[in-house]
Amino acid sequence: MGVIVRVVEGFACEPSYDLGVMKGRVLLVDDEPGILSVLQRFFDEKYDLVVASNGSDALRLLESGEEFDVILCDVILPYLNGMSLYKKLAQTQPDVAERIIFMTGGALSPAVASFFVTIKNKTFDKPFDLFELEAAVEAAMKARGK
Repeated sequence: MGVIVRVVEGFACEPSYDLGVMKGRVLLVDDEPGILSVLQRFFDEKYDLVVASNGSDALRLLESGEEFDVILCDVILPYLNGMSLYKKLAQTQPDVAERIIFMTGGALSPAVASFFVTIKNKTFDKPFDLFELEAAVEAAMKARGK
C-alpha cells in the first residue's frame, strides 16, 4: 500500500492510501487556506488531491505533464488569476481548460462576468453548497470514465 502526499507552495494534502483502486485526481487552486482546508477534508477520501495556492503554480504543474481529471479553481488568485489560467490552457491544452470548475467570491467585476458568458465551464459562487460542488466533480469524473 503506497501513500501519496503532494505539497505545492507550503500546502500539503492529506495522504491518500492507494488500495489498488484508481481514484480520480483533482487539482485544488485557491489562495484562501480556509477554503482549501474545507475542500481537502471534504474530497480527500474520494480523490487524490493536489493543492496549488496560486494560478502560476497550477500552470507549472499542468505544463509539467501532471494529469488531473478535474481542476477546482478560484477566479481571483495571486500571480495568475483563474481567468488567465483558463486562457493559457485554452491555447495550449484546451481539453484541460474544459476540466476547470470555477469558484468565485460572488461579486463579479464586469470582466469576470463577461468571461463567464464566453465559457461553458461550471461556476460556483462562494459560499457554495459542498454537495452541489461534489455532484459537479462526480459528473466531470464520470465524463472522463472515472
